[in-house]
Amino acid sequence: MNCAYHGWTYTLDGRLIGTPEIDGLELFDRSTLGMVPLRCATWEQFIFVNFDREARPLTEFLGDIPQKASDFRFEGLALTERRDYVVKLLARVSEEERMLLMLKEVEGFSVEELAERTGMNENTIKVKLFRARQKLVKAAQRLDRAPGLVVG
Repeated sequence: MNCAYHGWTYTLDGRLIGTPEIDGLELFDRSTLGMVPLRCATWEQFIFVNFDREARPLTEFLGDIPQKASDFRFEGLALTERRDYVVKLLARVSEEERMLLMLKEVEGFSVEELAERTGMNENTIKVKLFRARQKLVKAAQRLDRAPGLVVG
């Protein structure tokens, strides 16, 4: 499994095995940074995730809800609306800025790696990333003030 944000790689049992940009640091111990075990349970087509490993089982927590909802047609549920704020925000920056942001923030490339891949000066990349982030913050603030729109 690969974290889209940091670019770290995990085994299916949650052990951290790949850490771009951090490999070689003397005091970095991957064995202490694996995924946290979570309790998962399902009811109908819903997945419930619980961070409390001591919590009571989902069936107990739900109580008589499954019985009360037995006549409801869960299979008929359909997604009716999806709001992609990040996609809208990224559309507010240039293609070059979007590419740099994605490579740095999603793929986990270092500034040095970006310079190698793009042929740009490292300081130029830092400035472009800073300005792109400022644009994203301003765009997010405008979205947040849109009438009738709640972001979060």
